[in-house]
Amino acid sequence: PQAVRFGDVVFPKGSARVNNCGKRILLEELQQRAADLDYEIVLVGHIDNDERAMRGLDRRRVLNTAAVLSGGTGTCG
Repeated sequence: PQAVRFGDVVFPKGSARVNNCGKRILLEELQQRAADLDYEIVLVGHIDNDERAMRGLDRRRVLNTAAVLSGGTGTCG
């Protein structure tokens, strides 16, 4: 299969909480691909320059994103 890039999950500044728009991307678009064993999902965490003092924020964002994806609930209307 070819690589497919989905929309970015955008977090509020200084937060690792996945908002409803991020949940929509994860659960309505990406989760369907996750069920296909031919796909591998790569999650990459990022922080802004002014968030560098918040050690591990990028990691917490990835872990929360994976938790939403694996939990399979929480879509917005």
